[in-house]
Amino acid sequence: MKAGYYNTASGITNYIVQYGKNSITVKTPALFGMINRIFHHIARLLKLREGYRLSLKTLRFCASGLEREKNGLQLLKKIGGNFVLFNFFQILQSGLTV
Repeated sequence: MKAGYYNTASGITNYIVQYGKNSITVKTPALFGMINRIFHHIARLLKLREGYRLSLKTLRFCASGLEREKNGLQLLKKIGGNFVLFNFFQILQSGLTV
């Protein structure tokens, strides 16, 4: 990303107003170009008849249902898992914090 701006998928320049450690403020509602730039190393941009598609180049395994298992996260860590898919409703029902 060049300092101060980034380009959308269709080549339109968008300006970065400010950025910090946890946030970025841009001068446009078009987020697809920014998402494309963030994931350019693991995704490819496909031009469709009506728009664009960002497709991941890799396969990711996400373990799900671990919010109900007491030792589920420890087991996932033990077998080398990196990604977890949580069900927000189950978390709210259990009263646990993540």
